[in-house]
Amino acid sequence: MCKAKLKQVSFTSRNVRNSALFLTHTKSIGALLLAACFGISSVASADETDAKRLLKAMSDYLAAQQAFSFAYDAMLEVVTEDDQVLGLASSGTLIVNRPDKVHATRKGGFADVDMWFDGTTFTILGKNVNMYTQISAPGSVDQLVDLLRDKYGRPLPAADLMLENSYDALMENVVDVKDLGSGVIGGMECDSLAFRKADVDFQI
Repeated sequence: MCKAKLKQVSFTSRNVRNSALFLTHTKSIGALLLAACFGISSVASADETDAKRLLKAMSDYLAAQQAFSFAYDAMLEVVTEDDQVLGLASSGTLIVNRPDKVHATRKGGFADVDMWFDGTTFTILGKNVNMYTQISAPGSVDQLVDLLRDKYGRPLPAADLMLENSYDALMENVVDVKDLGSGVIGGMECDSLAFRKADVDFQI
């Protein structure tokens, strides 16, 4: 996962609205592509403590916001039975009004979806198939995230960033942390952090 513009971790509302999220779901491909495309050596990726500090500051900032929104780009990597890695790209927007309002969109090659949550009901509209569905989901944004992930296996876009304590969710079962230095996302300079779990790598 990657988000744009963390300048000394002093996020602004404009920074959040313009952030971009990239999800990487393979253990080695992400690091290999990063090194090949941007020339980052393993020597340059150090300081685990500073990386955790930056992530915690971002999490605390988002937790303090009653309302925030951003646009995102996502890449879901799927490994086929013959070990070919395929990337499925999509883009969208997310608007959160705590404690219990969400509007999210996602558009890609296989879907054009709008999603709404009003504190009692979660609605999904598939524009490309002209169909919709609703489920009962009384509670907060955090409870909605848990329900969709645990019961339906369908996480919301950027779900971890919507939680009131996103740091703990992101750091759960992390076994390796790297500060990759400075990067550029959407023309904006940002800190680049890499995290590894047993079954997923992600970047912010």
